[in-house]
This record gives sequence, C-alpha cells and structure tokens, in this order.
Amino acid sequence: MKSTVTTLSPVKKDMDIELSAEEVSPAYEKIVDQYSRKVKVAGFRAGHAPRDMIKRMYVDDLRRALIDELAPAALGDGLKTHGLAPVSLPVIHDIHFEEGQPLTFKAYLEIWPDFELPAYRKVKVKRIEAAVDDAEVDRALDELRQKSAEYVPVEGRGVADGDYVVVEWKGRDLKAGRLLPTERAVVLAGHAENEARLNENLIGLKPGEEREFPIDHPAEHANRKIAGKSILYRMKVLNIKEKQLPELNDDLAKSLGETGTLAELKDRIRKEIQRSRDLSARNEMAEQILKTISDTLDLELPESLAEAEEDRLIRKRFGVSVEDLEKKLSPETLAEVRKEAQDRGRRSLLNHLLLSRIAQKEGFSASEDELVEELKMLALANRVPLARLRDSLEQEGRLDEVRETLVLRKVIDFLVKEAIIE
Repeated sequence: MKSTVTTLSPVKKDMDIELSAEEVSPAYEKIVDQYSRKVKVAGFRAGHAPRDMIKRMYVDDLRRALIDELAPAALGDGLKTHGLAPVSLPVIHDIHFEEGQPLTFKAYLEIWPDFELPAYRKVKVKRIEAAVDDAEVDRALDELRQKSAEYVPVEGRGVADGDYVVVEWKGRDLKAGRLLPTERAVVLAGHAENEARLNENLIGLKPGEEREFPIDHPAEHANRKIAGKSILYRMKVLNIKEKQLPELNDDLAKSLGETGTLAELKDRIRKEIQRSRDLSARNEMAEQILKTISDTLDLELPESLAEAEEDRLIRKRFGVSVEDLEKKLSPETLAEVRKEAQDRGRRSLLNHLLLSRIAQKEGFSASEDELVEELKMLALANRVPLARLRDSLEQEGRLDEVRETLVLRKVIDFLVKEAIIE
C-alpha cells in the first residue's frame, strides 16, 4: 500500500491511498464469487451466470463492496503511518478501480490544529464573590416550606386569592348558541395566568354557589375550540381548599428528613448554597482564565466539529435542529441565532482543546477508583443502578467521555489554583 498526504489547511488533510493489483485482485474475485451465488440473472440458474456477465451488470455494486472491504484497514494503516488522528469519520472520494489495476481513492479528514500552548500559569483573574447571606438561606427555607404545604378544606367563607378551588362550569357560544361540554377543573384563585374575568367572578363564591359571566376569548387562544369566540359561562364552586404552611420549627426539619433541629437544617442549606456558589465562582474564574489564554491564539477549528457543536447548542435551546428552525424563524432572526451558536460553539471547542492540551502536558489522568466514584454519583443523580449505568455507557461508547470529564475538571481546578486572583 502507498499513501501520501496533502495539507489543505492546518486542520484539513487529503490522503491519497493506492492498493496494488496484487493486493486487490483476491478480494475482488471473492466479492464476485459472493455476488454470483446470490444474484439472479434472467436465463440462468442461481449461481450459474457467467462471471464476466456479473462483473458487467454489477460494476458499481462490486466497486462499492470492494471499498467497504479494503478501505477501512488501508485508511487505518495510512493514518498510523502519517501520525494522524481525525476528529470525525474521514470522507472517502475519487475512487478509481479497473479489474487487474490498482485501487486508488482519497480520504478527506479533519484534525485538531497543532500549536504551542501559551502561558497558562499565573493568569490574572478577577475574584468572584461567593458569600451567602441570611436572606438567601431564608428564601431556600421558604421554598422547602412551600413544598411541604398542606391543602385543607375551607368552611364558613368564600373563595380567596391563593385557594385551590374545584369548579364545574358550562359554556354557551353567544354567537352560535351552541353549548359546550360540562367540565370540572381545579383552579388556583387569583393566579396571573387565569382569565381576568374568571378571577373576578371566582372570589367570594362559597361551595354550592354559582355565578354567570361572559368571556371574549382572543383569536390566538391556545384552545382552538374557544379561540376568537364569546362564551357565556355558568360556574359553580364545588369545594375550596386553602394552603397551610408548616411552622418554622424543629418539626419542619424532622419532616424534611433531618435528625436535628431547625438551626441544623439552616446550616445544611447554607452549606449547600455555598457549595453551589463556590462551584459557580470557580467556573467563572476558569472561563476568565481560558479566555485570557485563547485570546492570544488565532486557530482554525475543524468545520465538522464546529457545525456539530452549533447544532447541539441550537437543539439544547430550541429543541430542534438548524434545518427545522429554518421553518420557524425569519432569515434575519435565524442568522442571529446561528451567529450566537457559532460563537459559543467556537469558544466551547477552543476551551476543550486548551484543557485537553494542558492535561496532556501536565500529565493529568483519572484513575479507575475516581471513575467509579463519578459513576456512583451519576447513578444516584439519575436514580439507576450503578451496574446498569456503566453497562449503558460502555455500550454507547461514552465511558471515555466520563473519564475525560474528570480529567478536564482537574485541569480547571489546577488553573484556578495557579491563577493570580485580584
């Protein structure tokens, strides 16, 4: 096998590969044998058509089968010979083959750019304050109270803001005179997303009482059955429940699984907020450091990775691909969305490249014990057995991603520790 590499850019290469006729002929004849046994040719019993006829009739299929058979190993040998590590699958093109002649083809591939690491120790960064004040602890504690609230039946009064009310209503289209089906629903009285007329007429009603009122629904209403229509509603309150919050005391702490007091619950909340705040501050400082380092570089990045990262960011934000987004947004808005995703994607790829190179230079790695601990945390967070999670990651080929994440996390810690924080 012969192979040569043409450099198209710092990240783009084209590899020319040639396999001699002596290497190719046995594989080609084997493929012809396989086709001869399985294809049907009019006028011949299966497996008895002349080989020359098979070669003429299926010339393109045979060429593709030959490439599928020989290209992977030849490409692997070529990459090894030239010390190339493509970031995505190489694209095979310009295939040439005639029986009795060498097989030649090209493989277009992209690689990470080669560059000298800028200085990354003692980078100056602004300090990110990560203090937690009492108000934040109180807000978090109040959220826990809200989640622990009970809803108890109300007696002796009408509906008030904040009550959960079971209502039954009937509607009639004022223009068409058509009756709508009777429905039951639970309504949070006074909620901002309710129809204003609903909130107005619900307040004060007692169980068993009714009230009638019209609502002019806008044409863009989410419910197409009533969009753009004037409906006269008759609403009846069936029952009312009010929200009761637990007292801020030791009993609340115990109800939330704490074995100690309210003071200990507050202390745990403060520590959790502080841990989250410290992590956020560390990440912000790491972003500052990486930006300082990357701003000294002018690198071309692989297009295939940049496009994949752009699509990933758009999918994360909008839940659809770039192609699907074209149908929903104006060309101007789409251009802005794509530009933002491209800029963020380039920054993400550049950060990943820098962290990987620093990890390699500093000799960072992740041990098997560290990997197991990380998998335990992931299993706990996703509420799946550890063994099942590991099997799933191995089958999907993503176990190395977890190991790499651990290594990059170590690099971030290292950069922040080495930085000069002002």
